Amino acid sequence: SLNSMDGMVILACFCLFEILCGLYFPSIAVLKSRCVKEEVRTTVYNIFRIPLNVFVVMVLINLETVSDGSIFVLCAVLLLLAGIIQYWFHMLDSPHRLTTSAVELIEVATEEPQDAEEEASMHLVEVPGAH
Repeated sequence: SLNSMDGMVILACFCLFEILCGLYFPSIAVLKSRCVKEEVRTTVYNIFRIPLNVFVVMVLINLETVSDGSIFVLCAVLLLLAGIIQYWFHMLDSPHRLTTSAVELIEVATEEPQDAEEEASMHLVEVPGAH
């Protein structure tokens, strides 16, 4: 029997799931459109559906022999893996990635000054029109 607290937790989890699905589908659609050319998109999507359908059938066939906890752990691990791969793809496609030259600039900017004169010059602020 469910008490009112269990019902609230289930409702909160359901709402969280719906929010995440609402974020996932538009995000993945944008990612797919950037990564897969329009000319081959249908073929690629259909090819990727084959392993998905095989996985679903295998889970349904073995549903009686696998515990609910194991299924949820497997789903959580696969979602985590998908998130990591999606983040990796995002970093490959992102225009905001740090390039080698940007990393070098950051390293130079964070270096300690070598002497007192260099340190003083780092703290000088040039005021426009004050020459």
